[in-house]
Amino acid sequence: MLAVLLLPAACALTLPPLGARSIAREVALNEARHAADLARSAATWGPPLVVGDCAGDAEPWPVAAVAGGHAVVRAPPGLCGAAAAAAAAEEADARWRGGAPANSRFTMVDGLRDAHVEDLPRTKRWLLGLLRKSLKQMAAGAGVEASRLAVYDALVVRYGGAGSGQPVHRDYGELTLNVALNDGASYAGGGTRLEPTGETVRNPEAGGGVAHASALRHAGAALAGGARYVLVCFLVDADGGDAGRLCHARAAEAHRRGRRAAALRASRAGLALGAGAPGELHKTAGLAARALADAAARRGGPARARVAARLAAAAEDHLAAAAAHLPRSVAALGARADLAVHAAATADDARAALALARAARDAAVAPAERDDAAAGVALAERTLAFLESRERRPVGVA
Repeated sequence: MLAVLLLPAACALTLPPLGARSIAREVALNEARHAADLARSAATWGPPLVVGDCAGDAEPWPVAAVAGGHAVVRAPPGLCGAAAAAAAAEEADARWRGGAPANSRFTMVDGLRDAHVEDLPRTKRWLLGLLRKSLKQMAAGAGVEASRLAVYDALVVRYGGAGSGQPVHRDYGELTLNVALNDGASYAGGGTRLEPTGETVRNPEAGGGVAHASALRHAGAALAGGARYVLVCFLVDADGGDAGRLCHARAAEAHRRGRRAAALRASRAGLALGAGAPGELHKTAGLAARALADAAARRGGPARARVAARLAAAAEDHLAAAAAHLPRSVAALGARADLAVHAAATADDARAALALARAARDAAVAPAERDDAAAGVALAERTLAFLESRERRPVGVA
């Protein structure tokens, strides 16, 4: 029943609604995922932290910015410690020099390196001490009301060289902590760019910290030069799994692994449950439906052509909804533009597709995003030129 009531009307017309049994199965998968996350956290980081007990630092974290209804709060000066921050950067560097992978394994972005803090013993002890001292103040300032928080993951990330950054995204969890590990004089640019406002919050001093609700969509602003080291820590609510976050996490993983049908089911279940993160859920549903449509079309035959058409229509519905929720999502805008380009039958269609492709390009904040979006603009421009020339062709001329 939930699926019938809460799925977007357009999607309900193009794909059959998820039944109660399917919804229940996805809820069970969410619960299993949350339990696994907590078990892994306990094995790595110890039991969840009771937020009310983490009050060693009585000074509140002041608000540095507000975006999309979420506050970004800044650590009191000197709280994290410049010397400890520099030691964390050095420990990560030593691990990379010792043969750890030179590319990013977590962020999957060129120009970045990352090291899991669980593999950095000194940094791990320092981070746990910081959380036990300050978690209550950072959570209160960021508007996170969980009574117990568990560390889902923590990494030291190195941005290296001009153009190094991260695309717009939301973090997995309830609360995100970001600590600068080197001084701003070591690099130019960088910072946390907030999608709702376009503002960039910078953390220029080694040991400076900022925290925000993980749901706040943001980007790693690209460097203009130098190298920037940050520690990021993601905490989840130990007492309740957020259905939208869990559905989206499972959908995104399934999509990355090529399991498009599973990604579509998980995304639609999150929407049917009325969960948070509707923009991300629509985006992943749209991308998965598009991939399934392409696969069905390649297999050929009238029946598969009808399936492909329904999936393509569902993809457009989901991507349009994603673009409405996430007006700066390059992935959602670009995929919608690509669908429109390939469906364009007239020059007017191609012009509309070109506008979408340009919107995706204008939303880009990282070099890789801009390259992909520029390729989409070029394809839309070629399609428009072809359709305009065909419409100008005299009647009867082949």
